[in-house]
Amino acid sequence: GFFKIISEDSALRNNAFGDVMKRFAKYMEGSVRRTFLAGGRPEQWQPSKKKKGKTLIKGGRLMKVYSETGNDYILLGSNLTYARIHQYGGEIKKYARSSIKVQNRYTKGKNKGRFKKGTTFGQGFTFKEHSITIPARPYLPEKELLSEDWDWLRNEINDFITKVK
Repeated sequence: GFFKIISEDSALRNNAFGDVMKRFAKYMEGSVRRTFLAGGRPEQWQPSKKKKGKTLIKGGRLMKVYSETGNDYILLGSNLTYARIHQYGGEIKKYARSSIKVQNRYTKGKNKGRFKKGTTFGQGFTFKEHSITIPARPYLPEKELLSEDWDWLRNEINDFITKVK
């Protein structure tokens, strides 16, 4: 079979299949983006309670995954601190706190609701302790690939074998 061909040819074992893995890594980066745009694949994610529009796509940073490849593997991941909680879900605990500075917000225009630069002193606020539960919204494949991803990889491997023979 396929692995016998690779093990018998040192050139294939050393470099050639690494090119297939690099192409697969780029394909999987696109697959992750498609998962975000679809709102979860194969199962839809639970929609966000606060945000309008597509869940987890405010600035698009979470969609940008990084890949590392070798001759027989690819790794996909994110370097964002909040990536893990979105992948697996969890609870964020907010502790009680007080604030005596009030930040000014825009009241009109495209920035409505966003904070202005600088702060002014004003009436203080006390925030009670509370927690936020974030449901799991898996966007990176872990245990299995989607069937379309497997199909793409099979075709690439078949093309690779055809060129080798």
